[in-house]
Amino acid sequence: MNSEFPAGVLFSSRVSGVGDLAGCLADLRFKERNESVRLLQYALQREGLLAASDVTGFFGNRTKRAVYEIFPDGLQVKNLPKIGLSTLSAAKVVRLDAPIAKGKVTYGYGIRNKRYIAGFHTGSDYAAPAGTPVYAIRSGRIEWAGSSKSGFGRWIGLRADNGRLYVYAHLLSHSVRAGQSVLAGQVIGAVGSTGTATGPHLHLEDHPPGRFVYGNTRRPQW
Repeated sequence: MNSEFPAGVLFSSRVSGVGDLAGCLADLRFKERNESVRLLQYALQREGLLAASDVTGFFGNRTKRAVYEIFPDGLQVKNLPKIGLSTLSAAKVVRLDAPIAKGKVTYGYGIRNKRYIAGFHTGSDYAAPAGTPVYAIRSGRIEWAGSSKSGFGRWIGLRADNGRLYVYAHLLSHSVRAGQSVLAGQVIGAVGSTGTATGPHLHLEDHPPGRFVYGNTRRPQW
């Protein structure tokens, strides 16, 4: 079983350390509803123990069963890092290290090529099998989700909490809608090869605050 939270997750928190984790465990109680429960559920979803529809923030029977399946001795401080939860708090996840699990850039930003309208590769590509889950790299709001009229194919625009616009392109599908708020680490779509893609991969772009302008990008960072 893969016990790695996708690409490594950083959590914002006013606290840190084992003692603070122990205190945060108080939020993870049966029949409680809070943001710490939701973060735990995202981690369990990535283990394949919960469905996306189970990530509600409510600690019910399904979450309880999932916890005991992976941790027979129950939730303990020593167990949380095994599923990537190095810090739990009601604050939100800050960011992921990559938009897909164990993601590595396979075709970089800025490569010059005449076949691109901008004259260069405007984002970073992550090759992965079709259907691979795609995650929100930061928390924010979905500006659009659907099919583009350009080579991007099925795409998503995420206005992140840092003000920047992150564009996910060539998707097989999307699981969010315009106007929806999302948390870093939340599944928002799946890798595909729609548009002008030559094979299944995620194309990720990083745009400044403001409206989307093709080519007005930087090397993706968040």
